Amino acid sequence: MVGEDSFSVSAWVNASGTNGAGCCGSIVAQRGANSWALRYDNRDTNPIEFIATPSWQGDGGDFGTSLPSFNDWHHIVGVLNVDTISLYVDGALMDTKSYSGTIGGSGLFAEIGGAGDGYFKGAIDEVRIYNRALSSEDVQVVMANATSAPEPTTLASFTLGIMGLASLRFMKKS
Repeated sequence: MVGEDSFSVSAWVNASGTNGAGCCGSIVAQRGANSWALRYDNRDTNPIEFIATPSWQGDGGDFGTSLPSFNDWHHIVGVLNVDTISLYVDGALMDTKSYSGTIGGSGLFAEIGGAGDGYFKGAIDEVRIYNRALSSEDVQVVMANATSAPEPTTLASFTLGIMGLASLRFMKKS
């Protein structure tokens, strides 16, 4: 995602409580690469965050939302659209914040479920990373259709099935 000014990430999460160890439980991130993170931050009143470099914009408790409940599945989406960061939960826009810059970073790998500063306590499924900003309508379609939409510009899609086996699909970048 280095150098990008628009992208989106989505995941279904079922949090069983606050994170284990450290401050933050990455849902999906390039945090170790110093780039971006969709995460649960124990330190904040609104712990679901979507943060991005430069300067980890969206961090520090000024941007985020809470989960409606623990032990239930929720669809979380973070969208970076040139000069705005947006965060959706269960298809509803929960927060938006101005953003400046382009995504920084030092690597290509992504983490699911944890990073050096903690781990997500619960289950994560159907992680998708898009090379464009999803619209509100796209967020609704992704949530409603789970494994089937919209895929033409998906960079990667991860699905964790029964027994914790993972499948990964890379899509051709258009």
